[in-house]
Amino acid sequence: MKILCVGIDSLTLRTRIAVLEQFQFEAFGCSLEEVCQVLASGRFDVVLLPADIRQNQLSEICEKANGSAVVVLEAFTFPNDLINLIHRAKALTVSHEAP
Repeated sequence: MKILCVGIDSLTLRTRIAVLEQFQFEAFGCSLEEVCQVLASGRFDVVLLPADIRQNQLSEICEKANGSAVVVLEAFTFPNDLINLIHRAKALTVSHEAP
């Protein structure tokens, strides 16, 4: 599963990517400024956004997500909780896509 992690803090972003890779996800990272360009260049199963994202940024990202599940993290998220969020978001997206 391809996951795009979006963040403001590069250390948090790198840590999140490392955790996801330990769980065998294909994880990529970018800043809020880069996210629309990155989404235009590829398809992701899930897009993880930071808790402090502004509503106008969220709306723009959702428009450009191309069917990717978009998850806004509430705050610090433990690894197992992060994995559960990803699986739930992907399952909801797949069920909406089914005929």
